Amino acid sequence: MVQLPSDGTTSVAEPAGSTESPGPTNSPGPTQSTLEPATQGGSSQNPTVPTTVAPTVPTTEAPTTTQADVWAEFDLDCNTTANYCVYKINAPQIDAATYNEDSSKLQTEKDVYLGLSSQAYYDSSSFFANKVYQNYQNVQELVQNLTMQMQALRDTVDEALADVQNQTAYISDALQNIKTIYSNLTTCYYQRCALVTPPPITTTTTPRPTTSDMCSGYSCVTPSEVENNGTCLIISGKPTCQCPGNLDQKNNCEQVGCYSSFTGLTDGTVPGPFWSPGYTGSTPVSYGKNLNCIYKISSQNSLKITVNSINIDPTAQLLVNGKAIPPSLKNVTQLNGYIDGILKSTTKTVTLKFVTKTVPTSGGPYYIDWNVVKYP
Repeated sequence: MVQLPSDGTTSVAEPAGSTESPGPTNSPGPTQSTLEPATQGGSSQNPTVPTTVAPTVPTTEAPTTTQADVWAEFDLDCNTTANYCVYKINAPQIDAATYNEDSSKLQTEKDVYLGLSSQAYYDSSSFFANKVYQNYQNVQELVQNLTMQMQALRDTVDEALADVQNQTAYISDALQNIKTIYSNLTTCYYQRCALVTPPPITTTTTPRPTTSDMCSGYSCVTPSEVENNGTCLIISGKPTCQCPGNLDQKNNCEQVGCYSSFTGLTDGTVPGPFWSPGYTGSTPVSYGKNLNCIYKISSQNSLKITVNSINIDPTAQLLVNGKAIPPSLKNVTQLNGYIDGILKSTTKTVTLKFVTKTVPTSGGPYYIDWNVVKYP
């Protein structure tokens, strides 16, 4: 008997003669089986009968195991006529207990898998079904609300139509009554009312006030340091001052204002001053902090800026037609030349922007004193 792996039955056929059997190192080696034919010659009356020697099959001791022994049965069958031997190994399959145990485990795992798959399918189906049903309920509720609103609107329209019909009938009756009254010349209404000639209607036209009347007593007088006063204009039916330079039209040209937009403002005229807010041309007064002022001065002629004096703090921003004036540039001659480079000889509108942040307490007063005039 030979111990082999449990892999079924194997049969091997080899020609008779030299046969080598595989096995462990203690195998006795090849076993030979020799078949000799009869000998011719003097001994022909007594032929030699061939003999067959069965090969020796090696065996090994079964190892010690804690499980049931699994052995393979090894058979040998030699055919002396055809001169070949058949080696037959009958290997047993897994024993019934092991097979039943494995089958039981497999069935258990299969049942668990089917159970989990069914639960997952049920959960997903329930989730989808619940969501679809909820959406259906929401849509159904919306349709019901819309239906109620449509019905209420229908009722309102029906009531309005009924009211219109009633009013139409009332007007028709009134017209019929009037027609009846006028068709009967003997009625009191016709004699006392219809034949009476109403007095003529007279209208009195109030004369429209002129510009001089509306501006009468409206002051546009500028400070004494400015050579010309403002002009009174009628804008949107109200008197308004058009002031020289950047003087404030909303304060009757008496001081400089500060607005962040041109909306509702008239352009300043020339000649006129360009002063910082708070400055009046006599005693220098520092401008305030957090200002954002924009001014526009225009003329039918070209414009020029003349610098009288200036002292702005390093955090202030002063722009002429979008070009910044360096706070450090305080020399009057150099600054006039710098501004002449910004304004061309054909410039008829000057836009000035002045922005401040925190005004220092030292180094002041901080102010601007310029004049805007016609180009020579």
